[in-house]
Amino acid sequence: GTFTFDTWNFATFREAGTDTQRANIRLGYSLPYTDGAGSIWTIRAISDISGYNYTDLAGAPNYSTTADNGGIATANIRAALDWRMPFIRSAGEYGHQVIEPRVQVVTGPLTGQQTSVPNEDSIDYEFTDATLFNLNRFGGRDRQEGGTRFDYALRGAWHFPNGGLLEGLAGASYRIQNDGGPFYVGSGLVDRASDYVGRARLMPVPWLEFLGRGRFAQDDGALRFLDLSTTVNFDSGTSVSGGYLY
Repeated sequence: GTFTFDTWNFATFREAGTDTQRANIRLGYSLPYTDGAGSIWTIRAISDISGYNYTDLAGAPNYSTTADNGGIATANIRAALDWRMPFIRSAGEYGHQVIEPRVQVVTGPLTGQQTSVPNEDSIDYEFTDATLFNLNRFGGRDRQEGGTRFDYALRGAWHFPNGGLLEGLAGASYRIQNDGGPFYVGSGLVDRASDYVGRARLMPVPWLEFLGRGRFAQDDGALRFLDLSTTVNFDSGTSVSGGYLY
């Protein structure tokens, strides 16, 4: 297994609004295992411990109604069992193809709304395929996801002999408890059944990538999020990207 450790600390000061100072420690663990049938199992866990000092929590950008000046300490732990099964077949001179179902169960204590905790790094969250299997799906650490959920996705890919790739993925998530927790309305994760997320990627050659990812409403499939981009990679390590975000 692999253990990880990192710390993320900051101090934010505003002329008007919340002043926040945070000290954070994150511990992580990952243990992969491949069984005789070719399934890839991974046990993962993360634990966050944070301490805050703040003033004017009722001001921007927090607008808390439960706290104003003071301090708070928080702790959370998330553990997951991740299973995926890559089915691979040869396409001869055209490369090889992969079909890969993936299922993950994640669990941890309920965290609630966390309105007494300052929020600087998790204010605007959009659920996408990039965060579908994250243990804590917020990009930052000021908001902690809690409870038990199931994540599932199906990925297909065609790897070309020249290093190119054609790939597609579709997935979603289901939360056991009826508790939206800290997720915002419109994030895609307020309901027990999440919105659907997807990704399509075309790389005709290794240095050129066309990528599209989207999120679709769980009830009627309406488009909620769309990110289209094109990236050109150069031998020097430099890349240039252009895109459209809805």
